[in-house]
Amino acid sequence: MVALLILAMSFLPYLHDFEIFKGMEGFSGFSSLRVGIWVVSLFIVGLTGWIFAFLNARGKSYRLAMFAPIFMLFFQLNIYLWDARNTTTNEFTTKVLYNLGFALVLIAYYFINKSRNK
Repeated sequence: MVALLILAMSFLPYLHDFEIFKGMEGFSGFSSLRVGIWVVSLFIVGLTGWIFAFLNARGKSYRLAMFAPIFMLFFQLNIYLWDARNTTTNEFTTKVLYNLGFALVLIAYYFINKSRNK
């Protein structure tokens, strides 16, 4: 079942090439449906890869740091899906501040958890 899921995910970025999507109007501010499907599917594939890496890193010291790219990809994917590209949420400084804040929370959690386990 997992192998079929991985195979299906590998074809996701090519979904936009189906004839039925050609000429259709876009969603969430994308110029066409094909562009929207392509961008969203690339983010889903990247997010899935990081989630699989996170699940396979059980017991490793760097596992917690994998939440940072997962959060960043999920954050940007939500900007695309909710059509928030023209808002302040999609500005560079806002994204950097959110991501730095999340990274600081992860670092604090790591050190608090490490001091409790001593």
